[in-house]
Amino acid sequence: MRVPYEALRQRVTIRDLTGHGSYGPVFARRRTVRASVQQTQALVTDWKNDQIVITDLVIVRPEDGPVPAESLVIDGERNFRVVKCFPIPDDFHPSHYELMVKSWGAEDLPEEESSSAEESSSSS
Repeated sequence: MRVPYEALRQRVTIRDLTGHGSYGPVFARRRTVRASVQQTQALVTDWKNDQIVITDLVIVRPEDGPVPAESLVIDGERNFRVVKCFPIPDDFHPSHYELMVKSWGAEDLPEEESSSAEESSSSS
């Protein structure tokens, strides 16, 4: 049984990580999906075996997943990076995917991008 559309009241934009290029990560085109975003805090181990505190849990329908680790999820003004993606209950017949995400903001941008963002906001 799949998660009903009525339970997914929000829309989020997902940009799947497709690989790494010479200038950093490469992302696919934006896609908007129905989701449920729930605030939470949990300590999880990411794909690099680092322990990270996740800030939110995003639930999407099975046709919208799986979402690769390090992909971007945008919920209005909030940006997230996917730490892990779990099929629930299993890989064979998931009813939904749970994306464990971590907040991602201007402080996480590369040095030259974050300084130019600060300059443009201070000149306004």
